[in-house]
Amino acid sequence: MIAAGVGFRRGCSAEEILAVLRDAELQAGLRADVVAAPAFKGAMDGLSLVLISDAAVQAAQPACVTRMRDGRPSVAEACALAAAGNGAVLRLPRIAHPRATCALAESAS
Repeated sequence: MIAAGVGFRRGCSAEEILAVLRDAELQAGLRADVVAAPAFKGAMDGLSLVLISDAAVQAAQPACVTRMRDGRPSVAEACALAAAGNGAVLRLPRIAHPRATCALAESAS
C-alpha cells in the first residue's frame, strides 16, 4: 500500500492538492492508495482525506527526512508514514508546490 501525506496552506484548493499529489506520483513512479493529512486540517471539499491524529503525526516524525526552516519535521512525510502503518518506508520525500506539499510512503507488508 502506498500512502500519500499532504500538507497545505489555508485556502488551498482540492485541485492544488491533487496537482502536488499527481506530481509526487509521477516523480516516484508510484500510485497512492490513500491520501492523508493532519487532523487539524479537517476535511476538504472535493477531496477525501484520511485524517491523522496529532499523536500519530508526532510518533512518525522521527522517521521524517525533511526539516522545515524552523527545524520541524515535514507534516506531509509524517502523515504518509503514519497512514502507511508500522514499518513504513518513505518512498518520496516531501515535494512542494506553492500552497501544498506531498510525500509518499509504502507499507511494510
